[in-house]
Amino acid sequence: MLPVKWENGWPIILSDDKTVPYAAKRPALPPSEKHFPTNGNFTLIDQFSDSTLAYYWNFLRTPSEKWYELKEGDLLIKARHQPIYTRTSQPSFIGRRQQHLHCSASTALSFVSAKSGDKAGILAFQNEHYYFFLGLVRTDDGEVIRVEQGKPIDRKQDMQSDKNNNENVGFKVLKSENININPGNEIYLKIKADGAYYSFYYATQEGDWQPLLENADGTILCTAKAGGFVGTFFAMYAYAE
Repeated sequence: MLPVKWENGWPIILSDDKTVPYAAKRPALPPSEKHFPTNGNFTLIDQFSDSTLAYYWNFLRTPSEKWYELKEGDLLIKARHQPIYTRTSQPSFIGRRQQHLHCSASTALSFVSAKSGDKAGILAFQNEHYYFFLGLVRTDDGEVIRVEQGKPIDRKQDMQSDKNNNENVGFKVLKSENININPGNEIYLKIKADGAYYSFYYATQEGDWQPLLENADGTILCTAKAGGFVGTFFAMYAYAE
């Protein structure tokens, strides 16, 4: 990052005879009161104890309504009829970028579903066609824990996908298991990245991880297959049918 000045209506970063410096002088801005790791090996835990979300959390598109709340150390996300797999929706999605090839993201989830199709969990998300979902899903036969994968599409057809009644968007189920959880009780979810492979775990007791699906092909999240340049998000997500 380098400073910019305006000359004759044009932004000037460096003059023609200057090279990009290895380090630049820090601007005279007040230091941040809170410091979060941005590189190297680190563990980051957010207890959601503040009144606002930390700056590293992101939404998928600008929310048109307030669908989340921070309350007494909990992040409350309202499940809405806004799916993750369309280009135009504004889903209940709060995410943080994946920064390492070898890493994991986990959360404790309490979810009370109302009808078949409702779901909540965590994502490894590149775009609406290329993602993994791990979480609780209400089906006609009860609640299940499952892994879903976005439905890939020919990138040449991508611009037309949402104009064709979403015929080319959606997901497929990679793994599903029945699960019994009392309404309101917590379940723990974890996605682990190991280079080109992603694994998915759950626990009904903290730390007692059970594998649901291991070593799924994570190359679907890479730019060569998914397109774009934004990288992958780990995100929390809720949906109401």
